[in-house]
Amino acid sequence: MSKFITVAIVTPEDVMFKGEAVSVIIPAADGYMEFLQQHAPLVTPLGTGVLTVTRVNGQRRYFYIEGGYAEIHTNRLTVLADDARVLHESDDMSSLPTSFAMGGDMDTEAGMRNLLEG
Repeated sequence: MSKFITVAIVTPEDVMFKGEAVSVIIPAADGYMEFLQQHAPLVTPLGTGVLTVTRVNGQRRYFYIEGGYAEIHTNRLTVLADDARVLHESDDMSSLPTSFAMGGDMDTEAGMRNLLEG
C-alpha cells in the first residue's frame, strides 16, 4: 500500500508539477479540500485559490489556481486547471485576488507571505 499520492498539476499550456506528495490541499469550488493517501475516488470542480502540495520530504510547493477540475483515484491526483502559476516567496501577493482566502489572515499579503514562509 502506497503512503504517497502521485500528483500531476496540468494547464492547457504546461505541466506545472509532477511528483509524489503526502498531502495536497486544493481550492475546490465549495471550499478547500485535503487529499491524503487512500482517499476515496472523487472528481470535483476547482475554484480560485492556493493549491498546496506537501512533498514526501516535507517541502511545500504552492500554486495559484483558477478553475478546472481535480480527480483522485487509487492514490493518483490529477489537477486540470484552467490557469495556474507557481507561487514564490518573492511574488507580489497584492496582485492576487483576496477572494481565495483559506481563513484567518490568508486574505492579506502578509498572511500569504506567512503561508509561503511557514
